[in-house]
Amino acid sequence: MATESEHVHLHGGRARKFREVKQSLEEELGYEVSKPRVVDELLEHYDGDHW
Repeated sequence: MATESEHVHLHGGRARKFREVKQSLEEELGYEVSKPRVVDELLEHYDGDHW
């Protein structure tokens, strides 16, 4: 079964937030996490306003 994928480019504050979440996850988990894993984390904690 084929899977879908999206390529997203973030700039400015959103790129900075993505890096912050990625670094925080890596510190918590103790290993380098993938970009899709960071996106999963962001979507899981999305509150409907903005991040």
